Amino acid sequence: MQVDDEAIDRDRMALNRDRAANVSVVSLDKAASSVILTTAFDIPGRETGEIVDIVGAEVAIGVNIFKDIANAWRDTFGGRSNTVQTTLRDARVQCQAELRREAFRIGADAVIGVRFAYSEASVATGTGGGILFVSATGTAVSLGD
Repeated sequence: MQVDDEAIDRDRMALNRDRAANVSVVSLDKAASSVILTTAFDIPGRETGEIVDIVGAEVAIGVNIFKDIANAWRDTFGGRSNTVQTTLRDARVQCQAELRREAFRIGADAVIGVRFAYSEASVATGTGGGILFVSATGTAVSLGD
């Protein structure tokens, strides 16, 4: 879905009035792009104002039987699984976007102490598929000057 610049500007004005406004994800992502994410507990050159809240994001991605077969082959003969690596990277990027959105909506300027966790679960349906989980948590903070 294409969102035009006029719609994004309208959404930005709505977000300036109310960060909980119902706007498109594209507009929210543009507005939230200024939120800083870091695994550190401080941001060089910036003073942490106050802790706003704990924020978190979760992404679950299904892996199908064909990917599983290819991965089992790589496990046997060696090599990197670009499919799984790409899937995990995409999930991490999605988690980062969700952390930014959540922090922006509650009025935070940054998320510090970001931590990622990765997990896998097999699906017991007999299809051979599984689910990869990526979660991220951090502390949303306001920044001083």
